[in-house]
Amino acid sequence: EREAEHFESHIFYYTQVVQSVKSALNKRNEKKLSWRTACAELEARQAAHAKLLGQTGKEDKLALAEAEKIRAQEAVDRAMQEFELVGDRVLAEVARFKQEKMIDFKAMVVDFVNLQIEHARQTQEAWTALLPHLESIDTTAAAAAAGAAASFETGSGAAVPPPAPGPAAVGAALANADDGAFGIGSPGPSS
Repeated sequence: EREAEHFESHIFYYTQVVQSVKSALNKRNEKKLSWRTACAELEARQAAHAKLLGQTGKEDKLALAEAEKIRAQEAVDRAMQEFELVGDRVLAEVARFKQEKMIDFKAMVVDFVNLQIEHARQTQEAWTALLPHLESIDTTAAAAAAGAAASFETGSGAAVPPPAPGPAAVGAALANADDGAFGIGSPGPSS
């Protein structure tokens, strides 16, 4: 539970960061698309200008095509500058994120390992505390009781074993272990 609480805030934060990164990359892709569109427009204007080059009597159309070609080139230059600016910002933010979050990730992993060590220590302590109780169970008394019950004979002379205890009976016996049932909680016979 402590692990979940510890990591939940970090994971929530990083999902928000991932959404921000996706948004920044989408913005970069938009600028890239604008630049490619401007490049396609420039190519169309250059083709129109080249088509008019050598034709006589169309000098006014040629001048207009030249002006449109210049405007298209300026649009390509602006779009490329915007694309590069957004790309540089995205790369700078990613580099900053990597540097800052490397420290966070390291601390998060160290905390996780420490939680795992603490959990393992608590588990070891629980098993260590249980071991003397398990070792003190008097199995000879339980075997003798089982043998006495098995020697009960019916009128036909056949031995009838006692009915097997159900899960509820076993659970109740273990729950009453403190009162000495099955030798649990009481020391075995001293020798």
